[in-house]
Amino acid sequence: MKRILSLILAAALLAPALVSCEKGMGEGESANETELQTTLPETDAAEAADAPITIAENGTAMANILLSSTAGTTEQFAAQELAYHVSKVSGTTLSVANDMNEGGPSVVIATPETLPELEELFADDLLWLRDLGEGNTRYGDDGFAIRQVGEKVYIFGATARGALNGVYDFIEENLGVLWIRRSEDIGLIYDEMSVIKAEKADYREKSPFQVRGVSRYGADTDPSATSLFQSRNRFNCGAAHAGVWVDAMTWEASVGLEPIVSNHNTKWWLMNSPIYDSSVTEYWETQEDGTPMTAESSRQINYWSELTADTIAASVIYQLDLYGESLSLRHVGVCMEDLGFISGVYPEMTEPFEYAPGEFVEPTDEDYLSTVYFSFINRIARKVKEVHPEALINTYAYSFAETTPRCELEDNVVAVYCHYCEDLSRETLDDIVGEGPQLNYDHFTAWVEKTPNVINYNYYGCSFVGGWYERPYWYRMQNDLQYYAEHGMIGMTPAIYNDDPTPFDLFRDDWGYTHNNIWEMNILTGWLYSKLAWNPYENVDQLMVYFCDKVYGEASAAMQEYYRLLRLGWTEGAVLLEDQFNSVYKFNATGVLHYDNFIDIEVDGVHILTAIQEALEEAWNLADDETKVYISRPRECFADMETFIK
Repeated sequence: MKRILSLILAAALLAPALVSCEKGMGEGESANETELQTTLPETDAAEAADAPITIAENGTAMANILLSSTAGTTEQFAAQELAYHVSKVSGTTLSVANDMNEGGPSVVIATPETLPELEELFADDLLWLRDLGEGNTRYGDDGFAIRQVGEKVYIFGATARGALNGVYDFIEENLGVLWIRRSEDIGLIYDEMSVIKAEKADYREKSPFQVRGVSRYGADTDPSATSLFQSRNRFNCGAAHAGVWVDAMTWEASVGLEPIVSNHNTKWWLMNSPIYDSSVTEYWETQEDGTPMTAESSRQINYWSELTADTIAASVIYQLDLYGESLSLRHVGVCMEDLGFISGVYPEMTEPFEYAPGEFVEPTDEDYLSTVYFSFINRIARKVKEVHPEALINTYAYSFAETTPRCELEDNVVAVYCHYCEDLSRETLDDIVGEGPQLNYDHFTAWVEKTPNVINYNYYGCSFVGGWYERPYWYRMQNDLQYYAEHGMIGMTPAIYNDDPTPFDLFRDDWGYTHNNIWEMNILTGWLYSKLAWNPYENVDQLMVYFCDKVYGEASAAMQEYYRLLRLGWTEGAVLLEDQFNSVYKFNATGVLHYDNFIDIEVDGVHILTAIQEALEEAWNLADDETKVYISRPRECFADMETFIK
């Protein structure tokens, strides 16, 4: 009965905006819309010719893991992860052997580099995995294939990260595991199994995104656990701040993540350069009369200065020399300082700027500062490329540099576009109300035309009200990611708070919650992002039902009703804001605005707050003690929502 009710609710759940969900492409499916078929992350399934192998039965290992003796760190870690999860789910210890000719049932984890016979066994799969597309059809290089031949199940990728992704997908599909929090005590979701069979073992997948990750926001007292949590959800990169990045990236590399240096860090790069000279004043901004500022008083650095660019280039080259190979460091972020403005560089910023021979941009032009800034980044990128041709220079298209520059970009420059004026209450990027979202859309689409080398920095997991309210923007997020895929963009690293006990630190520390509270309130949204980052054409309704059934058990139907009501208030609240104030909903929306327009409202005769309280109370009464951990935060918040706005 519970399952039937779940399916009935799923049919009604968030009925508007389901056009995107109909594009979902799973095993044996194809896109409904012909024009999307070339951009879908491909999944190819073959009917297994052999009976599924048994991996574990009643605590006894019926198979082992085979790993080449030449396997690298990531493949070894993949084998450890498979053995660990089999042990958690069934209490069975799997052995890892290096004799690839060993008989009997086994799971082989490999790449062509460590197991050359894959080239002959699975030539078509490897050709497909290595095809990264071009133009508006691009794919990540970390796809995987899983194939059964006799009593051997091969999990492999063209890259080691691909093999690891295959292991995680195999665990999800055959062991029924979900990872929803970084603490395994409450974040590792599974049902105990006395028998584990490789039921799903003949398919392949790859994502349309080369970069799938998060910009880890706020404090992180346990970066190793955070990195592991991200890796298990098939994110493939981590974003580490300059100054602490070596330690953080060491953790990331150990669990198969590709490190990305990020954050606002131009001063750090400059002052840690091997050729930095503290007596040089040219590095810094000036007062209006040309008097140099200091490192402390200068809001930004001097982006007009070739010496400053060369000093940072030397700093980047030095760090790549030290850590590029050991950490597989490719994406190096050189990003302007935060909080915007340039204080002043005089007289340079009052004069025309020559961005190409004989080509000038005027100080009164909208793209003046952006052109100065990206010319500065171009110079760094050219010098770095001479020494490290594979390195990419990431930089924020943000603040004074969100406008596309007049100069062309070097091919090793990646723009990280910050959607800080996005309105996630609207269903699509081009459903626009207000000046801020319109500017966001205009600038962003100009970047799409400018270069395919764009990583998107959305504010999916960063909001003032995040610890008190889950913003149900699930279909908007899906539409965003589909747009990114269909325009051949590199990927995304949205701002998402770390699952950490540290108090909330985004200008609202008096609201009385921690980063953990944000995660407790948003576990569905965080998990949905991880699934859509791999495949933005997944069916969101089906994912939500699966999540609710796995996480909430007997309380699944009631929690589905809770999410439906959240969505109902969200869509109606967006209409109220538009009708009353021509207003928008940004990440810094206040508690008063949220409560008045999304919670304390009536929709189709239903008072949203009251109905949500009733749904959560029903879920609480149906849940067992373990499940109540996932319901307690929203139940407590909505029971005392009026306190939140005071």
